[in-house]
Amino acid sequence: MNCPIMDDCLEYALHVKVSGYWAGTNETERESLRKFFRITPVRIDQQYKSMFQVETSTAKRSRTYRERKQEVGK
Repeated sequence: MNCPIMDDCLEYALHVKVSGYWAGTNETERESLRKFFRITPVRIDQQYKSMFQVETSTAKRSRTYRERKQEVGK
């Protein structure tokens, strides 16, 4: 309950269709809150998913390697 981003986390979880526990709430609790506040959650399409994912340095190096390998193969 002392999380510094708990309010932001809950707001995100209410407006975006996510699974699991977010801001100390489960999916059933968030559904009740959405009904109460009349919030319709959106689904993040694949093209926008990368905006919300943090890429680790290892994943970035792997992606860069694959992209360079593809360029050389062309």
